[in-house]
Amino acid sequence: MRKLQITNEVTLLGFRGGVLDLEVEIAQPPKAIEEESELVDEILQTNGMTSTGRLFKISVLIVNAAAVTRAGKKRIQLNEQKKAEMEKK
Repeated sequence: MRKLQITNEVTLLGFRGGVLDLEVEIAQPPKAIEEESELVDEILQTNGMTSTGRLFKISVLIVNAAAVTRAGKKRIQLNEQKKAEMEKK
């Protein structure tokens, strides 16, 4: 009832009172990555080990150094596998 009353009062003042009917969407917090294996995979996909900005984009504000180190080692292994496959061809 109060909302309707405010809308009418604003309309009487010459403004668009209908705008007050809008409801602002509340942002939901991002889902935290709890498992370290998922975190390592996400860091690899975004190449997050080279930049704190990339970690922020995947919603990792505090990251375990071991997870970043594992991601780096996994990246090296993947690069070596690709290199070996290229040499076979």
